[in-house]
Amino acid sequence: MATWNKGYYIQAVLARSEAKNRASGRTTRQVDNYIQELFNAKIGEWITLLDHSVCRTGDDGLFHKVRNRMKCEHGIDLEAKRRGSIFAVRIPKSVMVDMANRRTIMIEDTERGLNAIEK
Repeated sequence: MATWNKGYYIQAVLARSEAKNRASGRTTRQVDNYIQELFNAKIGEWITLLDHSVCRTGDDGLFHKVRNRMKCEHGIDLEAKRRGSIFAVRIPKSVMVDMANRRTIMIEDTERGLNAIEK
């Protein structure tokens, strides 16, 4: 007759849980969504970062991934503040104003080009 080993059972359950949650791409999708949220935010608006794992190390990891992607891919250093394990980030106001000005110039150039085609 086999005996039941409670410790082994718990380890097996945890291993299955980890395997199920590992490399599923959820954190990558979260990082992408938060970056989109940052670019769509109003000037000066803070975005709160919360990881799907609901633990401090998850929130820390998510913050560092968002910050590193913004720096590497867009060249933007985020402003950050932390309360407990929760991070809030925003794109600096000067950068947001520059992006808004560039967007306005691009729209005006496009409209001028369309008007020239119509004539």
